[in-house]
Amino acid sequence: MVAGYESGIVGIKAGSSIFHDESCFDSVADLIVPLTQQADQIFFVVSALKGETDRTIDDIAEANREVLNAALQGNPSPASTRYNRTDIAAQLVTPEGYSVRQLTTALQARGIRAIGLQHGPTYPLIGIDNNNFLYATPDLDASQRHMPRYDAQVVVVPGFGVRNARGEVMCTGRGSSDLTLAQFGVIFDLNEIVYWKDSGGYLRDPNDRSKGVYKRISREQVEVEGAKVLDRRVLKTYAPGIRITDAGKISGGTIIAPYQKATRAQHLYEAVAAK
Repeated sequence: MVAGYESGIVGIKAGSSIFHDESCFDSVADLIVPLTQQADQIFFVVSALKGETDRTIDDIAEANREVLNAALQGNPSPASTRYNRTDIAAQLVTPEGYSVRQLTTALQARGIRAIGLQHGPTYPLIGIDNNNFLYATPDLDASQRHMPRYDAQVVVVPGFGVRNARGEVMCTGRGSSDLTLAQFGVIFDLNEIVYWKDSGGYLRDPNDRSKGVYKRISREQVEVEGAKVLDRRVLKTYAPGIRITDAGKISGGTIIAPYQKATRAQHLYEAVAAK
């Protein structure tokens, strides 16, 4: 068990730069294997292969891709109504499901007890059932009440979506796989969640990498600077420390500290964790 992880359960999210092409699944598995000796369990949130989500949007919307893209960024229009369907959402999350299957197979080939989750009726994250299939709002209370347990060293998780009470797939918007890890952090009571980024942390100056990264930065400062490397919703969803570090690590990099003053999200986290 890693020092600092009282539960022994670590949450990790890797971005699309790590999932660059078909060759990545073996290399990502090789990064994860040593970490299974340091943690009791790992929830690993994948990304789609680089460019696959854009290609899927093109296949669905063709000339209207900007309409669908805007809706997936939380800016729907009357023209996007035609895409606000669960079958469209299910098609949009297909690339992430592929990454789950490939990485799960690669881990199992290395002797790791791994299971892969898929979007649909048994997916553990539940959204508010408001018929918004393109930019759904997660329901952390409902997800926590239905929280399953997984007998595996590594649980491989697709991002980019939730399910509603009927088991239908709903997307949570572009870039929301970061948010998926934050949601898992809340419902599984993880002490810390870890994001693997090319920057290796939160850069002191994004225009001059030679200045290095912060070891620790306040959430308030991150908000002022504009989040940069994370979906802003992560900051409000998950109350404890958030780590940004290099691929293959669950230490080092930058810790984004909790809010100095309690927020509604922090109170929600504490209430859920106390149940």
